Formats: sequence, C-alpha cells, structure tokens
Amino acid sequence: MSERLIEWKELGTQLVDRISKPGSRPTAFFYLLLAVAAFGGVGLWVTLLLSTFDQAKPRDVALAVGTYALAIVFTSLGDLFLDREATRNLKFILFFTAVVALCGCGYLTYVTIYKASPPIGLLVLVVAVAPVWVTWWLINGVDQRFTTDFLPREAIGGDPGQKL
Repeated sequence: MSERLIEWKELGTQLVDRISKPGSRPTAFFYLLLAVAAFGGVGLWVTLLLSTFDQAKPRDVALAVGTYALAIVFTSLGDLFLDREATRNLKFILFFTAVVALCGCGYLTYVTIYKASPPIGLLVLVVAVAPVWVTWWLINGVDQRFTTDFLPREAIGGDPGQKL
C-alpha cells in the first residue's frame, strides 16, 4: 500500500475511535452530561427558565447559547492542540468539525429562537446545542482521564519499578 493510503486508513481508525471509544467509558459520558452540559450550562438553563416566565427575551437566550457554545468549543480546541497523540491531519479534521459545529449551533440558534415563535422549549435548545456537545465528545472523549483502568503507578505509594 502506498504511504498516503496508510495515513488515510490510520486517520479513519482514529476518527472511529474518537466516535465510539467514549461510549465504552461511562466516566466520559457522565462528565459530558453533568459537568459540561448541566453544570457548565447553568447560565443557559437559567436563561431558558427565565424565558418561560417572560423574564428573558429570545435575544438573551441566543446570547446565552452563543457564550456557552464558544466556551465549550474553544476549550475543547485548546485540549485538542495540547493532545500529543493526535496527528496533524486528525487535528485539522477535528478543528474543521468544531468550526462547522459552532456554525451549526449558531444557525440552529438563529432559526429556532428568532424564526420560531417563543417560548423556546428545552428540546429546541438541546437540539441547538447538540453540535457543541458532539465536538466535546470527539475531542475529549478519548482522554485518559476518563478511563477506569487501574494503573500500578497510580496506586498509593506508586509503582517502585517505574522510570523516573
């Protein structure tokens, strides 16, 4: 096989790993659900709640979605560029995916908030923010922090045989 074909095959394998591997790691899924979506999106959910009681305008909800999406995507991109295991081609594809997801989130926010009639529902907001969560999943889901495997060097006292 040519070297270029091997590179594309490895890239495809890495992308499939980034899509599927986090699904086998419950810690990655619950971190996405609790820390990124629930806790990280508190400002978003409060604004949504206020909009149901006519205390916030659609513009306020759109602003909350925008700031939340920018924060999640750009911190994920920071993690991506610090990842030493990701190849240059993989970083480019994930960067492009993140930009497309950010644009998709912006478009869905515009369509659902400004074109749809208020009140803005929870499901509508989740659909608008979903591309941002997919970006986080692809970039951070394979991180070693989310494994539950036992490593001897992490035991109390550490591994006396490891290289220093």
